[in-house]
Amino acid sequence: MNIAVIGAGTVGRALSTAFVRAGHTVVITSRDPEDAGSVAAATGATAVTTNAAAAAAAELEGLAFLNMALNIANNGSWQSGWKLVGAPASVPVAA
Repeated sequence: MNIAVIGAGTVGRALSTAFVRAGHTVVITSRDPEDAGSVAAATGATAVTTNAAAAAAAELEGLAFLNMALNIANNGSWQSGWKLVGAPASVPVAA
C-alpha cells in the first residue's frame, strides 16, 4: 500500500519505520523539508516537499500526531487519524 505520513517528528519517524518494515511504500513530508529528508533517509521512506504531494501519492494518509499514536496504542485502531484515499468501492472504509 502507498502510505503518506504528514509530520516527521517522533511519531512520524516511528510510523514510517513500521510501515516500511511491513513492506509498504511510504512518503513523508514535514513543514521542515530537512526533517522529512532525515526521516526518509533513516527509515527507507521517500521525502516530498508538500502535504499535497504526499497525499497525491498515497492510498492511506494521516497526520503523525501524538494523540493519533495514543489512539492506536489504546484502541488498536488507526482509523480516527487516518483515511483511505481513492479506495475502490469494494474496500469498506470506516467513517
